[in-house]
Amino acid sequence: AACASKPVNTTSFPPQANATVELENTERMINEARQQQVDVLSPKNFAAAEKSLANAKKMKEKEKPNEKILAELAEAQGFLMDAKS
Repeated sequence: AACASKPVNTTSFPPQANATVELENTERMINEARQQQVDVLSPKNFAAAEKSLANAKKMKEKEKPNEKILAELAEAQGFLMDAKS
């Protein structure tokens, strides 16, 4: 069984990326994946994606550095790509 500690498919964002926009994009991607029942097909990766998104939201609320938020979002999207593959 694969460990869900880090996603296989991870692409990082450029440092100047807007964390708010990427947060919204990631949330939209997760909602679309849920509609496609990715959460049923790959529950561990999907849950990891949701957890990373939640962490990114908390980091944004606490005004953490943009690059840390983007790294968390990249991880969320990576888990989502893993869940779909």
